[in-house]
Amino acid sequence: VRHRARRIVSRELIVVAAVQWRFAGVDHVDAWFARARTAIADAAARGAGLVVLPEYVGAELLSAEAVMLTGDAAIDRSAAWQPVLDAFWRELACAHGIAIVGGSQLTRDAGRLARNVCTVALPDGSIHHRAKIH
Repeated sequence: VRHRARRIVSRELIVVAAVQWRFAGVDHVDAWFARARTAIADAAARGAGLVVLPEYVGAELLSAEAVMLTGDAAIDRSAAWQPVLDAFWRELACAHGIAIVGGSQLTRDAGRLARNVCTVALPDGSIHHRAKIH
């Protein structure tokens, strides 16, 4: 016996904005945050209810480091940015009343394994993480 349930939550339409991001490196992290803030504000001003940034968008923050980081050092530094980025995405989601998929960020799980984690910030201030599974 096949059973199909169908539930319509809403017929409301949502505008989705996909941010194109040219990874060029930054001299200072403030430049990266200003660029992200502008891209999201622009999308919200154009009516987006959901803004999606590309995978590894926060990795560009590593280009502002004094020395090039590789391997575990790069993953650890990337993971250190996660709470800062969570707060940033939350601030913008609340300020603009939108949902933001903040790309993904390399981080560490409890066992110190590297994970590619996607962050979603909702306009109610909640933050959700989902590890990419290959």
